[in-house]
Amino acid sequence: MFITNILFKKVKAKNVMVVLQSTGSNHKLISLRERTAGKKEVIRFDPLIDMECVYKEFKKIRSMKRNITLNSDKHEYYHKEPN
Repeated sequence: MFITNILFKKVKAKNVMVVLQSTGSNHKLISLRERTAGKKEVIRFDPLIDMECVYKEFKKIRSMKRNITLNSDKHEYYHKEPN
């Protein structure tokens, strides 16, 4: 029997894109975290209440197969809700 790609397991992505929701208001940020890490909580500036507050992980969006450094603030994006 020949070994083919069908017999190999599919490799899971290392990173996961998640939505972080503010505890002070319902403002949301999109961020990355490692798949094996726990739920993410960060302190960031909330533009709706004009002060820093805690953002907690709200839900997972998708897997990210690319290798991206997670220690930089450049990988957190503002998420605008539809009006």
